[in-house]
Amino acid sequence: MTYDPLTSTAGPDALYTAFFEALSSKSYLMKADPPRYTILAVTEQHLQLTGLQKKDMIGKSVFEVFPPNVNEPSDTGGRDFLASLQYVVSNKAPHYLPSQRYDITDNEGRYREKYWKTENKPVFSPGGGEVAYIIHTTEDISDQVTLPRQSGATKGMENAYHFFMNAPVIIGILRGDAYVIELANEGLLEVWGKTDDVIGKPLLTAIPELETQGLIALLDQVRYTGEPYYAYEFPITLNRNGREEVLYFDFVYKPFYEPDAGSMAAGIISVGHDVTSQVVARKFAQESDSKYRNLFESMDQGFCLLEMIFEDGQPTDYRFLEVNPVFEKQTGLVDATGKTARELVPNLEAHWLELYGKVALSGESVRFTEGSEAMRRWFDVFAFRVGAENSHKVALLFTDITERKRAEEALLQSEENLRNVILQSPVAMAILKGPQFVVELANAPMYELWGRGKNDLIGKSIFEGMPEVRDQGYEELLKGVFTTGKRFTALGKPVTLPRAHGIETVYINFLYEPFREADGSISGVMAVATDVTAQVEAKLKIEESNKEFQFVTDFMPQLIWVARPDGSYYYYNKQWYDYTGLTHGETEGEGWNNVIHPGDQQRAGELWRHSLETGEPYEIEYRFRRYDGDFRWFLGRALPLKDEEGKILKWFGTCTDIDDQKKAAEIMEQRIEERTRELQRSNQELSRSNQNLEEFAYAASHDLKEPMRKIQLFSDRLKTTLQEKLSSQDSGMFDRIIHATNRMNTLIDDLLMYSNVSRGAVLEETIDLNQKLSRVLEDLEVEIEEKKALIVVDPLPVVKGHRRQMQQLFQNLIGNAIKYHKPGMPPEVHISCRRLGPSEQILITTERPPGQYNLIEVRDNGIGFEQEDADRIFKIFTRLHGNAEYSGTGVGLSIVKKVVENHNGYIWAESSPGKGAAFKILLPAE
Repeated sequence: MTYDPLTSTAGPDALYTAFFEALSSKSYLMKADPPRYTILAVTEQHLQLTGLQKKDMIGKSVFEVFPPNVNEPSDTGGRDFLASLQYVVSNKAPHYLPSQRYDITDNEGRYREKYWKTENKPVFSPGGGEVAYIIHTTEDISDQVTLPRQSGATKGMENAYHFFMNAPVIIGILRGDAYVIELANEGLLEVWGKTDDVIGKPLLTAIPELETQGLIALLDQVRYTGEPYYAYEFPITLNRNGREEVLYFDFVYKPFYEPDAGSMAAGIISVGHDVTSQVVARKFAQESDSKYRNLFESMDQGFCLLEMIFEDGQPTDYRFLEVNPVFEKQTGLVDATGKTARELVPNLEAHWLELYGKVALSGESVRFTEGSEAMRRWFDVFAFRVGAENSHKVALLFTDITERKRAEEALLQSEENLRNVILQSPVAMAILKGPQFVVELANAPMYELWGRGKNDLIGKSIFEGMPEVRDQGYEELLKGVFTTGKRFTALGKPVTLPRAHGIETVYINFLYEPFREADGSISGVMAVATDVTAQVEAKLKIEESNKEFQFVTDFMPQLIWVARPDGSYYYYNKQWYDYTGLTHGETEGEGWNNVIHPGDQQRAGELWRHSLETGEPYEIEYRFRRYDGDFRWFLGRALPLKDEEGKILKWFGTCTDIDDQKKAAEIMEQRIEERTRELQRSNQELSRSNQNLEEFAYAASHDLKEPMRKIQLFSDRLKTTLQEKLSSQDSGMFDRIIHATNRMNTLIDDLLMYSNVSRGAVLEETIDLNQKLSRVLEDLEVEIEEKKALIVVDPLPVVKGHRRQMQQLFQNLIGNAIKYHKPGMPPEVHISCRRLGPSEQILITTERPPGQYNLIEVRDNGIGFEQEDADRIFKIFTRLHGNAEYSGTGVGLSIVKKVVENHNGYIWAESSPGKGAAFKILLPAE
């Protein structure tokens, strides 16, 4: 977008005008639209100067706001002011009116005699072209002009004033060679930052910072030559209020003479005007163009300026006048400037035209969120009118919120899915909303657990619908979850609930989870519960049967023990005492530890302490000393028994004799090691055998090619020699011989190729598969053209490997896809690739660890095959079709598989008859 705040058809933007109006100068900004010269902005000081309000000036012609006094011949202000403005526009340069009479009216409409010092300066359009605006700055000098005249002041001050550019805002008189300050009015003292103590002092003594700024040389020049010196916007550095400031002045130095003083001027009269604010305002105006263009071009919101098109008072279209760089990204519309909405989006919905048309006509800004099916986007839009009422121009600031809307829709769908999950869950679930825990949703198992129907509870507080639950502590639990956001769970907690035969105590496992909205705020509690009454009652019965437990454990083959929560043992079964030979008293204290083999004691102690601290199950293999002194291996295990609150009540442990298994395992390990060594030797022998076989196949294939070449050569010559004597049957036999030799040559070539790829690949070359595919397609150009095949290749990666083998891989796969096409249907082949990472956890075989792979897929629309043949087709000489249907040797896919394996990859096929085939290749990614 190119947006010029000073040259836009809508005039200066709000930021610029606000900045202009905040200036401390007495100025207003006019549009260079002669003869009207419309006022666009005005500073507060100018309003105070004239006693007008903004509404009296903004949007009006300057001559409408300040009509000339046509009844006073000496008031030439209107004519001179117009001439000054015309000069600025024509000459593209500032123009000054040092002292100009321009009467203005008072509140009663009567003209008052007023004198002004005026400056009109141009503001150019981008590129330094035509004058777009004029900054008018003025000072009321009526008192300085009329007061000397009214008081009859001496020494011709009025004439001197007019002679010195009639701008006596600051006046000073300097006398003699040292330029002693003889007079300085309040304006000059204020500019200097001094008091009247400087009167009578030399200029450089009073203001030493002037010495290096060339002013003394100018004063000498005026005094010695007698020629006045005029300066405009002259920069002077002054020390004011403890710091240096650069101010700008329009001033005149005029010599004055005294009678009988000779031809040398007695001193200098200085009359000047502080124009610092005007210079700053102009610089701001000149700099604002690029500043605000950068602002609008760097904003991340879309912006555009529209011109509404009306027919019979109704909006029918709009034209894009300006757009910013973000516009295209936010809307998807390209090169929109100068085009209409209907040109860019022919089926644009009518409500957009109605919304913007209303803004253009009413001038009322509007902010709204709306979607467009035609543009397939949602927008957050702020629309406001710019320019005059009849300009029909509307500016838009907007943001594409399509993704946010999709997220909101996904959230609604997620909430609906949650409702469905709750309603269909076999576990009792409910959502209780608000601090009153109103039942918003509950499924059938929850109503069954509550013992109430849906009509009794839905839309009511759970404690209103079920008053019997109020005093059982559940209200406090729900409030705790709702206020803290912490989950609460309980197991086997009793609760009194209505049942068919009255009020009963049931036991439940339940979870209270804070229910959070999309912004993270807690709006309720989700309850999940399971009736475990039967389990709790069973548990109670188990606790009552401790004697039966003791009786049973004494007859179990394992060593069984029970420990307290702190780990101290208090129960051992009969097998313990029989194995260790210890008494109950000998087992107490350190007796247990003494049974463990010294080499296992530290490890056993550390694991046991860990389980006691964490509540985790205890499991260890260690050696126990038997009553006869021998040590045997035992598997020790222990689990904690906990109460409803998760507190450990006791530990139950068993020790199982695994000594025989351990010894058998050691023997098995020895046998496995021996077998492994045998397998390694066999593999080495097999590798040598395979190598010899490959070398034999390679040599045999070369030796076979020469006889086959001679058979083909001499058969062809014999046929040519006997051509006239051969019957059609004889010719057919020769053709069959030649065809058979061609097939044999092809088979030998394939065997040679298979032998080559079987030797492996040196993974040292960097291969751009995109370039490699291009060469393969060039080699297959004749087949592709003949079959009218369509080959689509997506971007492919760069891999490490063997260039020739990669060529063979893709040439075989694409050649097969073209060969095995459906009759009457042109073959279509699509080669694609995507990167797989460890997170996808694709484990092809145990030999290939997870990692990053490129998954390359070659998919066709051919005849396909049964999925049960997907492994078989990669075996050498395997063919699913006869030569009468499709020619071939059955070696191509074997070569493909070998190439993939040479590159540490994996290949598999997916297909079904009549639906094409997909060959998928995993190659390691860089």
